[in-house]
Amino acid sequence: MTFGERLRRFRKENGMTQEHLANCIGVAKTTITGYEKNSREPNVIRIAKLAEALGVTGNDLLGIEKPKTADNRIEKQSLRLLSSFNKLNDIGQKEATKRVEELTHIEKYTNKEIDHSIPIAAHYDGEMDEEEERKIQQDLEEL
Repeated sequence: MTFGERLRRFRKENGMTQEHLANCIGVAKTTITGYEKNSREPNVIRIAKLAEALGVTGNDLLGIEKPKTADNRIEKQSLRLLSSFNKLNDIGQKEATKRVEELTHIEKYTNKEIDHSIPIAAHYDGEMDEEEERKIQQDLEEL
């Protein structure tokens, strides 16, 4: 896949027109057209601006692949989310934050992992009946 094809794919994935992308990075629409047709090549600064506007990395635009890991996917998602968030004004950012917080309280949207920010304490005084032991075992299995 060529640079122009990757640029076009990322632009469309972000729902952007050539004109909108051009405005985001401060160039003419014809410059973006030239990049997508591979008749022009952006310099390093423009690649960085394009990547930021599209929520991807310069390596993504250039087709330089790293080994796929969970961390890379999370990093990509985070960058795309942050890029979109930064496009919002103060009111939009407050609303987006509110909506994300709301989603964290809906079970179908949350991970089933333990929130390690909440301290967990336990007390054992040496005596435990079978019912208490069963409940503890059940709790451990749910973890």
